[in-house]
Amino acid sequence: RAKSVAAFSHRYPGWNEFVFDLCKRRFDELLHMISILTFSRKDRRLLDYLEKKSVLLGRTTLQLTHQQIADDLGTSREVISRLLKKLEHEGYLTLQHRSVTLLGEKNAKL
Repeated sequence: RAKSVAAFSHRYPGWNEFVFDLCKRRFDELLHMISILTFSRKDRRLLDYLEKKSVLLGRTTLQLTHQQIADDLGTSREVISRLLKKLEHEGYLTLQHRSVTLLGEKNAKL
């Protein structure tokens, strides 16, 4: 099996480049997320998380509960609820039942 993978890799060098590029991009995303989780303020961390989800899903309205967000960010639902309310009051997003909608360019200024 290993020989066939090696032969395939040798025969199609573009495939190696594709796989390594994909791994590098995923690793860079992981490092970025670790950096956000480790060094950012909680409100910035939350917005970065929501923006990343928005890009991955291709929409600004995200169907997420406060508990799902809390679980993903390793904090309590109460903290997330308080931060979301604060960010809504400041005009960064709007909250609906089980969804969050990001509101454009203001997010980059936090």
